[in-house]
Amino acid sequence: MAPKDYANPIKEAMKYKAYLDSGEVRSQADLARKLGVSRAKVTQMLNLLKLDADIQGFIAELEKNDERLPFLTERKLRHLTRLEMPTEQRACFKSLIHQMMSSRESTGEK
Repeated sequence: MAPKDYANPIKEAMKYKAYLDSGEVRSQADLARKLGVSRAKVTQMLNLLKLDADIQGFIAELEKNDERLPFLTERKLRHLTRLEMPTEQRACFKSLIHQMMSSRESTGEK
């Protein structure tokens, strides 16, 4: 069985923003209807674009089969978007990555 492909949350957020910027949809509510998701989901995804550019870049460069993607979901990144200072975001992101690595080591994953 092939491994599951996970969506890259930053790339998805960029797609959401592109829809809005193109004028194809007029509002986040219109976008939610078009994509079949809630307005809250649209807001949560767009909030990922408030992350520090280094964090966004790191995540955006991950390929769809990267073993880190299942861990770096919108839900797990959401709390970082509430931090205003880029230094705080980067520190919390490093902690999240450390947590991911520790989890993988404890389960014997490589």
